[in-house]
Amino acid sequence: MNVGAPDQAITWAVIKTVAAFMNTDEGTLLIGIDDTGLPVGVEADYPLVKGGDRDGWELWLTAAVKNALGAVAASDLSVRFCMLDDRTIARIDVRPGAEPVSPQERARRGRSSSPASTTRRKNSRDRRSSITGRSTGRNRPEQARVR
Repeated sequence: MNVGAPDQAITWAVIKTVAAFMNTDEGTLLIGIDDTGLPVGVEADYPLVKGGDRDGWELWLTAAVKNALGAVAASDLSVRFCMLDDRTIARIDVRPGAEPVSPQERARRGRSSSPASTTRRKNSRDRRSSITGRSTGRNRPEQARVR
């Protein structure tokens, strides 16, 4: 199977929306609903992701967010699926981030790696941050503004 990636423009829009929700109060993003509100599903992307199924799609999404926003941001997503008119709709609930996030331009250019190659062990700093939901001191907004 030739594994590619879903449309880069849509991927970039999803990443920017997730970042916006993390930088504000929170939000819910529905993927698989067209601009008129009709369900179109995410099934058309299945052949483009490793595994060719819903699990592969979720792994792809998590990897895309991780590559663009970081591991802690990706761990703050809650991805669920529901069926509407026999179409699979992805619901991504996004919590506010512990610190501001900014999408990395490399993700927009499609230089993200596949989900299989992005697996790594979390270090103790990553685990503490994702468990407590607080910053571990890296890239604090106050520090970022000091020149």
